[in-house]
Amino acid sequence: MRETTRHRLIPALAGLVAFSVMALLWVGGLQALFYAVETQWGVWPGDYPFSDLAGVLSGIECKGRGIDPYVTNPCDAWGRQFDYPPAWLWLSALPVTTGWLVPAGIALDLAFLASLLLLPPARTAQGARLVAAGVLSSVTLFAVERANNDLAVFILVAIGAALLSRRRPALLGYAAIYLAGLLKYFPLAAMALALREAPGRFLAVAAAALAVTALFAAAHHAELASALGTIPFGSPFRMVYGAANLGGGLVMLGAPVAAGHAVTVIASLAALGLGAALGLRPSASAAISPLTQPERVFALAGAAMVLGPFFTAQNINYRAVHMLLMLPALVALRETGAARRYASLCWVALAVLWMDFFRIKVLTLAYTFTGLAQHLIEAIPGFLLREALWWWLAVHTVALTTALLRDCPVAGWIALRLRPSSLPVAGS
Repeated sequence: MRETTRHRLIPALAGLVAFSVMALLWVGGLQALFYAVETQWGVWPGDYPFSDLAGVLSGIECKGRGIDPYVTNPCDAWGRQFDYPPAWLWLSALPVTTGWLVPAGIALDLAFLASLLLLPPARTAQGARLVAAGVLSSVTLFAVERANNDLAVFILVAIGAALLSRRRPALLGYAAIYLAGLLKYFPLAAMALALREAPGRFLAVAAAALAVTALFAAAHHAELASALGTIPFGSPFRMVYGAANLGGGLVMLGAPVAAGHAVTVIASLAALGLGAALGLRPSASAAISPLTQPERVFALAGAAMVLGPFFTAQNINYRAVHMLLMLPALVALRETGAARRYASLCWVALAVLWMDFFRIKVLTLAYTFTGLAQHLIEAIPGFLLREALWWWLAVHTVALTTALLRDCPVAGWIALRLRPSSLPVAGS
């Protein structure tokens, strides 16, 4: 077996082995052990496997029965109101029911594991093991256990990035990414990959995406309003991430709501500005110069899928699974002699992916204390450390994105048109 093929297989096979072990525990009647393993791995288990997918299937089933799931969803075992984009309800043309849950959940999880084969292969065996560590993380196990629809989005974006890495058929690549955006909104940020195209092609892709988006919004404006209006906001001290956590945490500690919003906005603008400034430095260009075309494309796609949700919403931790798209490039930065801030990105990414594994251990320790000691143990690693890692990662992901896009054709085209035209010399 060629070394490149082996490095490509290791992460997917590691995920398949973990999935198989957990499946055997469940079908073997060892549900208590199944849940114990999940909890110790840092996963917040549902009442049963694939519980997030059940919410999607129930909405589709009710729509097929003529019931508006955005208003009431009796097809769901918990009566959960449907809060996903209306594109999912197109599947109501099929005889979809919640009875499909187990086969659909298994199929989605296996398709996700198969899509890991599309990631750029690691350059070394150690690099492949680092990517596999990301696949085995608590974030990934969380998404797989719930069969969350972020896995469907991951699959589509991975397909799109793989097609765009080969340049042909590029339009199918953009179509796959755009479909992911219709299913979950935030993947539309990955359409930024079109910035790598020639200006004319970029404008064509952008115009097509905007036109379809306008038609979609016009056809489904009521459903979109309902779905967006039901997006929850949870405690920033729980298993969630996003820029809003910083201000939200201050509000929960007693700060005024306006102050919390101001802190979030100021911190976000500062992170974007600092990241862009770092990305324009020569050290950033030197760091990305050894990256291959697939590593660059997947890094940009993954960066969009990480930064978009981080700066615009509060996200349950399983959404960080999209970090796997950029992990091969981050590992490559470590192995190609990049500056320390970029070489260490893969370790920060892995720390974020595995954070809940360690968080559950910290909480167990905290609950052996009472009063102020308990709250301090919970807050410092559970909130402050998480925020520090996420903001550091966000700043340097912006820097990486800036470096990857600074020399793209569209950037050059815009710079050329913004450049002042030379004035005629007097007397000429």
